[in-house]
Amino acid sequence: MMRKKSTRDRILLIEGISSSTKGLVPAFTRDGFSVVHFSRSPKNLNKIYIFSPDIVILDEGTTCSLVICHTFSDFGIPVIVIGEDITQEIKRKAIKEAGADLYIQKPVSYKELVEKTQTILQCNKK
Repeated sequence: MMRKKSTRDRILLIEGISSSTKGLVPAFTRDGFSVVHFSRSPKNLNKIYIFSPDIVILDEGTTCSLVICHTFSDFGIPVIVIGEDITQEIKRKAIKEAGADLYIQKPVSYKELVEKTQTILQCNKK
């Protein structure tokens, strides 16, 4: 996966069908990120190869999450998964084993998510 040169970190936000993450686009944009987002559907999954992200934020859907985590982690691109129920240990473990760098339970605090995203990106650049 080729990386474009840019001064802004690029976030790929992949949303579920009934997503509560829509407010993330303006929040990340305000903080200086370049954000591309689309719904998680089979017709959109090929777009993950077009936009060369620095990090992926995924509104969880377990099967899709596993495929996307594997894909991006193979390229060294960090993935944050936002999920409904972190208490389901088997699901959380499967997503982490698939390559997710972080699993965050909804509701999402924009401030916390931005901070965690920045931390992961800084660690990834070292």
